[in-house]
Amino acid sequence: MCLPRSRPASGSRPSRSLPTGRTRLSTSRDELADSTEAVVQGANVYEHYEYMLTHHLLPRFARLRLSQIDYSLIDRYVETKQLESEEVREAARRGVPLLEASGARKRPLSNSTINVTVELLSAILDEAVRRKLLPANPAREKGLRLKEQRARGNVLEIDELEDLLAAAEELDQKVTPKVLERGAAARELRQQGMEWKEIARRLGVAQTTAIYYAQQEAKHRISPRRTIIACLVGSGLRNTELCRIDVRDMDFAHRHINVEDAKTEAGVRKVDLSPMLLDDLLAWRASLVDPASDSPFFPTRTGKRRTKDNINARVLRPAVRRANERRAERGLPPLPKRVTSHTLRRTYISMMFAAGAELPYVMAQVGHGDSKVTLEIYARVLKRRDRDDIRRAFDHLLLGRGESEAGAPEAASELPKRPTRKRPRASGIPG
Repeated sequence: MCLPRSRPASGSRPSRSLPTGRTRLSTSRDELADSTEAVVQGANVYEHYEYMLTHHLLPRFARLRLSQIDYSLIDRYVETKQLESEEVREAARRGVPLLEASGARKRPLSNSTINVTVELLSAILDEAVRRKLLPANPAREKGLRLKEQRARGNVLEIDELEDLLAAAEELDQKVTPKVLERGAAARELRQQGMEWKEIARRLGVAQTTAIYYAQQEAKHRISPRRTIIACLVGSGLRNTELCRIDVRDMDFAHRHINVEDAKTEAGVRKVDLSPMLLDDLLAWRASLVDPASDSPFFPTRTGKRRTKDNINARVLRPAVRRANERRAERGLPPLPKRVTSHTLRRTYISMMFAAGAELPYVMAQVGHGDSKVTLEIYARVLKRRDRDDIRRAFDHLLLGRGESEAGAPEAASELPKRPTRKRPRASGIPG
């Protein structure tokens, strides 16, 4: 059965009764909304589940009677999806990617995505059990879910963060770095008394272009990209939270951001501002021309409210690309793969712990109701401290051995005492 294009209006649910005698898996969009009501929340998730149904489940199960769907059939479905995904990966590795009928490039399914399709099938079959169309739900049996390997979130090092901020600011300059470099060279040659014709010859451009280069200098300009990234990494805001921040939400007098619109109850909070971030945000506020109190604090160039997709596509990705170019020019490794706004949020948590903030304070600042993610980052910070202690001890051991061989009084076997780990501060913002 074809799915209607229009989504049912919010608040209006169709009757939960199926036509008498329905014994197949085929379902309408309204029935999908009913059978997965406990799983599907939000428009984006709803669309995702609909895609899973139409592209994966229905092609395999729609022609079968409900009584034919058993554990072994679902198990073969999972195995088939794994094999198909491996074929897609292998084709991509060979440089001949597989394509969909639409011409789009096929993408392999991860174990977690395959599990989502099984969970969706299970939700639909639960409805069949409730309506006495099945005696039991085979998709609920153990052994059908694949083991998921969750990718650990990235955290930026200080030098990586500095490059990202510098790259973001560079992108917002009206003159490119290459033009600035040539302009500096042209001015230097001109100061040496060289004629414009000769300067143009040396630069390999026309004389008028050489004159243009010489007139170009870097000008201080408030960078939207840099300010947005600085706010994300300096406050721990979620991408969507930053988009919803209005001018009135910035309480500069008390040095905090009021987060009134959040996805969880713990997300409604006051985020303290460090002195450096406060200065950046004050400068950005001064650059806004007579904004209304309910206007977005980080508007687009046309004055509209930004979206998470806008920040990802127009702010983060270009800045990451430019930062990697800058690092490659200096012979440095690129930034971690997949730098997102969540990477900046995790970096904020990491820096807070490194600065000595207490766990409850950090959780309150980032709006975590569950300490699991916060503790995971805290454990990584502690592990890094331990590694630093070991490295210092190792260097001391080698240094001591070298000094002893040279007649130094210090014994090579003596190791420095492990520094006492200070208890994090109970409150306050790291300076």
